[in-house]
Amino acid sequence: MSQFSIRRPVTVFMLIVALLIGGGIFSLRLPVEQMPDMKLPIAMVVTSIPNSTPTEVEELVTKPIEKGLSSIQDVDTISSQSSEGTSMVMIQFNWGVDLNQATLDMRDKLDGVRGSLPKAANSPRVLKLDLNATPVINLAFTGDQDVNKLKSIAKDIIEPQLERISGVASVGLSGGQERLVRITVDQAKLQSYGITLDQISQALAANNVAGSAGSVDRGNTEIQIRVQGEYQAVSEMGETPITVGKGSVKLKDVATIEDSLDDVTTISTYNGKPSINISVTKATGGNTLAIANSVKESLDSIRKNLPTGTQLEMVTDASKPISDSVHSLIEHAVLGLIIAAIVLLLFLNSARSTIIATIVIPISFVATFMMMYFTGQTINIISLSGLLLGLGSFVDFAVVIIENIFRQRHEGKSMLQGAIDGSKQVGNAVMASALAQIVVFLPVVFVDGIAGVLFKPLALTVIFSHIAALLVSLLIVPMLSSRWLPTVPDESIYSSGTYKGINPIIWFNIAFEKFKGGYRRVLKWGINHRKSVLAITLLMFVAATALIPMVKTEFFPETDEGEFSVSVTMPNGTMLEETEKVVQGIEKEILKIPELDKMSVTVGSGGGVSSISGSTSANAAQVNVTLKDGHTRPTDAVVNELRKKVENIPDAEIIIQSSSGISSGSAVNINLKGDDVEVLRELSDNLLAEVKNIPGVVNAKSTLNSTREEYEITINRELASRYGLSASQVLSAVSTSFNGSVATSYRTGEDQIDVKISLPNEYRHDLAYLQTLRITTAQGIDVPLSSVSSIDKREVPETITRENQTRQVQITADIDGTGDILTVNQKIDALLKGTHFPEGYSADTGGGQNEQMMESFTNLAVAILLSVVLIYMVMAGQFESLLTPFVIMFSVPPTLIGVLIGLVVTGASLSVSALTGYIMLVGLVVNNAIVMIDFIIQLREEGQDRDEAIIHGASERLRPILMTTLATVLALLPMAFATGNGNETQAPMAVVVVFGLSFSALITLILIPVIYVIMDNSIQKRKERKLKRQLKKEAKLQQKSVHI
Repeated sequence: MSQFSIRRPVTVFMLIVALLIGGGIFSLRLPVEQMPDMKLPIAMVVTSIPNSTPTEVEELVTKPIEKGLSSIQDVDTISSQSSEGTSMVMIQFNWGVDLNQATLDMRDKLDGVRGSLPKAANSPRVLKLDLNATPVINLAFTGDQDVNKLKSIAKDIIEPQLERISGVASVGLSGGQERLVRITVDQAKLQSYGITLDQISQALAANNVAGSAGSVDRGNTEIQIRVQGEYQAVSEMGETPITVGKGSVKLKDVATIEDSLDDVTTISTYNGKPSINISVTKATGGNTLAIANSVKESLDSIRKNLPTGTQLEMVTDASKPISDSVHSLIEHAVLGLIIAAIVLLLFLNSARSTIIATIVIPISFVATFMMMYFTGQTINIISLSGLLLGLGSFVDFAVVIIENIFRQRHEGKSMLQGAIDGSKQVGNAVMASALAQIVVFLPVVFVDGIAGVLFKPLALTVIFSHIAALLVSLLIVPMLSSRWLPTVPDESIYSSGTYKGINPIIWFNIAFEKFKGGYRRVLKWGINHRKSVLAITLLMFVAATALIPMVKTEFFPETDEGEFSVSVTMPNGTMLEETEKVVQGIEKEILKIPELDKMSVTVGSGGGVSSISGSTSANAAQVNVTLKDGHTRPTDAVVNELRKKVENIPDAEIIIQSSSGISSGSAVNINLKGDDVEVLRELSDNLLAEVKNIPGVVNAKSTLNSTREEYEITINRELASRYGLSASQVLSAVSTSFNGSVATSYRTGEDQIDVKISLPNEYRHDLAYLQTLRITTAQGIDVPLSSVSSIDKREVPETITRENQTRQVQITADIDGTGDILTVNQKIDALLKGTHFPEGYSADTGGGQNEQMMESFTNLAVAILLSVVLIYMVMAGQFESLLTPFVIMFSVPPTLIGVLIGLVVTGASLSVSALTGYIMLVGLVVNNAIVMIDFIIQLREEGQDRDEAIIHGASERLRPILMTTLATVLALLPMAFATGNGNETQAPMAVVVVFGLSFSALITLILIPVIYVIMDNSIQKRKERKLKRQLKKEAKLQQKSVHI
């Protein structure tokens, strides 16, 4: 390939131009995201069954669905939640499953279950867990007007304009009250006329209809007939006739009709002001950055159309961490490119040579983007990290080739011949190095679990980039070197001792020549004192292992995005107003935070099943806080300070969590399993108290919510039938009295407004009214509720959770900055072992962050071992030798010394990111040994003595080894030590590579030649023993022949 590029420079130039044009076009089309597309293998079945308790939902809906879905293949776990009127069954499939096919299988199984579900149950819905459902932009609309007027303005002006933006899937509004036509009946008048609530409901529905009634022919034209009977105004409803005996009564005579507002179920504020919250969700597969930018660009035009005194503010922007991370990585890439160029210039002392070597980087970048586009990848902080990790190694191939061309030129060869011979001589080493760095990441592509989902793009990016760098280096460097390097620097001046100038590059190379001489002396000593070298290396290993207890572990590095949330849960049954008072106290503390930028509050927010079913909880609230850009204190420090201030608020469960980028579950996860809810409650309460006492544990909570009280009305069917009452009539009467019932809807333009029948509010707050409630029969008889039923007070669970068809309670907790996930979970394991569980009850720690971390660590450890094996196999095939790659692989173990020192010195944790960096490191460290050993073998083949070839080859390859090592290490320093949003994920990878490569390079410069001598000596001894045996055998044969 090198000879082709030298002989066909115009063809190569055209190929590069085509690559740059095509790559540039495709790179602009790549979607930009913060993280790779995480398609989690999770689907759920949601079924609603009105007016059913959690226990009834579990027995009648959840269990049949669980049983029906249990036979689906590739299922990891089946979990469920049964709450008031709603069942949610969640299936987590094994990683790698085709979720589209899996959901089709779920629907097939549900078809066989539908017949066993109650008639009152609605049809089950199958939903996929879509992480794209998270809004890309959240806005707050505030103003001087009433919040309900603000909602009307938002619906008429803001929502339509946002929905017209390309890529926007939906726009959601929350806050304020919905318009409602409220019909408040007079109970006394109903009783006097003998009118039932069902009669009113039926009359309204019967008089509010419209529809097609066929057609009539008129000549050759067919004209449709439409009957219009819908209410055109609220006042018309009062004229609705209600049949009483042989006559009728108008609705307005027995009820009050008013165009009103629904009850307040949620309260939303922004920075303490009542607000309408607006969420913008992108379409699946859309470009988050582009859609968010389009939304932000449209805000100015939207604001111009808003009334005076209103403000439309941005609360959260999902594109900000993306743009910050991408810009940070681009800055690191540019800085790394400059550093790499400076390193090359110092060593080569040739501006043209430096340009030839560094031009490989941008061309490789463009080629990589093109391959990413055709394989469906996105630009995100993980894939860009792969590019940056390989930034220094991009120039490795070019540096080895151009340095060897320099050496050929110094031997007196012409520009053309020097390029041909120089590139040919190191072609084998360059190919072996490239293949080593490519195959090292192949196992990562096949890693399962969340680690595989996240780091497969990084592995593919590294593979693509090194393929591109190899091809570009073999095409560009020899071709330009044969045409654009008429002269090379005179290196004799470096060792002559006569230079008196001020050129810093020359002085650098003079110092390098002295260092090179010192290296030759140390290497000669090492070859003669091989046991001492091995002993020193072993001592360094032992010293490094002493650092292992000082290394922290975590699943993924937490990122500081400057945001945190406060979840407030009051006891069940708490009124919305009481919850708001508690939240206002928390708001006051948050407003004292100096770094505060934005705060949005929603009181009455739902969660879990309620969020899917659309219901709200008056006892729950959510506070989202954004800190100012450039805040000095870490978000965790702000969170810990706030937690101490609000943790003693009575009767409130307060969970404060900082936004950390990648969500991977709770750090502590305990699963309690058994059948009896009361036993589970007792075990849960005891374990929860113990978990809270473990140092470093915060936000500990149990999924077994406290029970809520309810009045159960048990109907005596025999007594009810005597009065002509059915159970549905009793339910309708009680429901309308205390909850109201929607009779019909009133259409106004594009909106449909519910028409709700209810009794006066005072009845809803009076328990005595329930006990004296009278139900009017169709015959006009007033029957007391107590005459046909009994009323009992009881406690019921709020939610019933199950896993794999067994009742389960989860205890979860987070870990603050003082705790370590492994240490805390070891204490949790000890706690569970010391706890006595009744027969039929058990506890485990599966499904949490700790289990995912250990699973990912195991998968990546296997990937590292496979990488080492693959590298050995590739080099064995490349060198056609089993011994040479074995010697080269000794460059891998010393990396552990540098890695442990790096993690301790920088305070970085051992995480999935760090292990991925180590895989990259394994591919990098063998390059130095390959370049060195390959040249030593060539010198020995030319006839040089072994020790002379080792000293000569190692010292001659010292320059390219230091050039590539320094270029890689210095290029990654900005990523390793820079701070800022998004850098936390890449920093451990860079730290591992920087420290591991640095220490490995220093150690292997001596260790690899020593190992080579040891192995060569063993081979020679084996050959000598074999020769002696052969000579003895021949001597015996000669003796036998003489004797004969």
